[in-house]
Amino acid sequence: MNRGEQIRRLRRTKDLTQVELAMLVGVSVTAVCEWERGAYSPCPRNAERLSYVLESDDLLTSLLEGHKKTRRLRTGRRGLTPLCLDLPTRGIMSGTCRSI
Repeated sequence: MNRGEQIRRLRRTKDLTQVELAMLVGVSVTAVCEWERGAYSPCPRNAERLSYVLESDDLLTSLLEGHKKTRRLRTGRRGLTPLCLDLPTRGIMSGTCRSI
């Protein structure tokens, strides 16, 4: 089971919609949808929030290990800085992905 499937399974076990999970974690619905599809992984801050809401230490360990492996660098004004794959939190109802 990949990380996205793990997030979806835990969310459904808690009987939460993607909208509800997004509100509890403090991200957009699009971010939750992208995590469940496996397109992105949450940054460490959101991974901690997600594992807390879903009550899963195993999820946190898995997400943080994955983040270390896929960590990318970008050039900014101050040189190389970590790029967090966190999506903006504006407009919780934005996006086209819907929970089933």
